Amino acid sequence: MPKSAPLAATTRRLLAHYSESTVELPRHQAFLIGRLFEEGDTPDLRWLTKNVSEEELSGWLRTHGGRSLSQRSLAFWATLLRDPQAIADRPAINEDLWPL
Repeated sequence: MPKSAPLAATTRRLLAHYSESTVELPRHQAFLIGRLFEEGDTPDLRWLTKNVSEEELSGWLRTHGGRSLSQRSLAFWATLLRDPQAIADRPAINEDLWPL
């Protein structure tokens, strides 16, 4: 990971109330992962995966995901990152993800 990765132009819209110089990797990595996992679009997630390793994303998911993400986002990212440990303590999450 670079010492300080500038935010993607599209990511700035999610952080409009923060100065660009106050939110940066790696210092605010946990905050940025949570915000982008929940609200990010394709360019945001490209930037995130370019600057943060899959292991770090999985670690964040296990540590913070249950508190920081909606149930659907948590289930989505656990599936995408192939990390069933992130949702191991949530047996009903499949019903929440696929209610139809």
